[in-house]
Amino acid sequence: MERESIRQLVVERVLYPRIGYDERVIKLGPSSEIIEVGAKCTRLRLVNHIDGAQVLTLARLDRPICQLRRDYEGIWRRAWLEHESIPIDVIP
Repeated sequence: MERESIRQLVVERVLYPRIGYDERVIKLGPSSEIIEVGAKCTRLRLVNHIDGAQVLTLARLDRPICQLRRDYEGIWRRAWLEHESIPIDVIP
């Protein structure tokens, strides 16, 4: 399942809105990298399972920024793990 989610995410650019703040378009690469992004701090991505749920982690080089879970609409949602805890979506 993780490989299928990664395959779906790396096919195209995704919308990365920071709810109530701004939004960006990013491109997720096939080898855990983020190829195009508006900010240099978001560099890596990982899809795995935590407590039985599929989780998309966006990270700096040294630590995770957010861990998103896919909802019934196929949108990955959650909030930043640090700073303002801004709600984040990743919309394919």
